[in-house]
Order: sequence, then C-alpha cells, then structure tokens
Amino acid sequence: DMERLFDNKVFLEVFVKVMNELQGFIGNQGYIAQFEHDLASHGQFDGFKATYLAVNGNTWEKDRPALATVTRAAFGKAYAKHFAVPEAEAYSVLKQVRDTYRVSIESFAQRVKAYIDTQPPGFRLNFFVDEVGQFIGQDSKRMLNLQTVAETLATVCHGRAWVIVTSQANLESIIGSFRNMEAQDISKIKGRFKPRTTDSRHAR
Repeated sequence: DMERLFDNKVFLEVFVKVMNELQGFIGNQGYIAQFEHDLASHGQFDGFKATYLAVNGNTWEKDRPALATVTRAAFGKAYAKHFAVPEAEAYSVLKQVRDTYRVSIESFAQRVKAYIDTQPPGFRLNFFVDEVGQFIGQDSKRMLNLQTVAETLATVCHGRAWVIVTSQANLESIIGSFRNMEAQDISKIKGRFKPRTTDSRHAR
C-alpha cells in the first residue's frame, strides 16, 4: 500500500541524504542533489558554483534551498552564462531533473561504489544508524528494507561499505515483537544479523 511504500522511500532517502551531504551536495532536496551530482560527474560543479557567485553575488550553497521559487531566476542566469545557452533551457533542464528523479536501493549502492572508487585503496565507507529499533517499531518490512540496503551495499561495493546499527533492544526482542511476520522473513533477518550475547557472569 501507499503508506508502506512511503515508509520504505523515506528510509532509503535518509541514506541518500547522508551520502549527498558527504559529497558536498544538498541533503534534503534529492533532485537538486542529482543535478549537482550530474555536474560534478562531468567536472562542471566547481565551475558552475564560481559562475553562480560571479553572476548573482551569492553562493550557490546559500541560494539552492529556494531554487524552486525565490532563487529560480538567479539559477537561470547562472546556468545560461556558464553553459552559453538561453535561460529557458536552464529551467527546462531543472524541470527534467525534477520530473525524472527516482531513488532506488540499487542506484544508491552504485553511487556509493562510484564514490569509494575515487578514494585511496583500502578505503571503506560505513553508515551508522543509531537507535534503529525506534524506526523499525512493529514493522517487519522496515527491517527487511534495512537488510536489503545492507546486502546491496555489500554486493555492489564488494564489502567496502557497511551499515552499522545500534539499538537498546536486542535483536531477539525486536524480532519477537513483530506481528504476522512470515517465518522466512524471520529466518532471513536472523541469518543476516546474528546477535551476540555476553554472559554477565563472566563480564568484568
């Protein structure tokens, strides 16, 4: 249903937001970050930002949150100047990016891999999710969504990207609280995230 799809999309967009911010792109507006990523992948991002500052007197980072409304004209002028095209084409490009922007676990993993590939040998990228149990709550699909993110990153990035989570509740408690979960779901989750316990009698 739509609520479940929305939940899973929001879950992934948190990872995408963190990745965008790591690379110097805007975090909370995915299609603008995609535009920035496209410029960067063609070696144009720094140059565009310099043109934007020269044309408008404000930095791109300051103006980009209001790109759809207040600073739209400023964007058009800078884009037209930088790429030597009519301003109308600038608006058309931005609209196309907005209309075609989609986020998926696979495309996210490919983004992460591309970033890792630009780093020195042996570089690893870890994503830390604090108090994941509060988000998962009673929804087993959210846990499976997290599992899919972790497994896709592991496969696409060849073990160089990890998802590390913390939770005050142990995994058995979280899994045991789910209602109407299929047995195979439980098996897959427990197989992926094997809990470790410490005997308190031997702890010092």
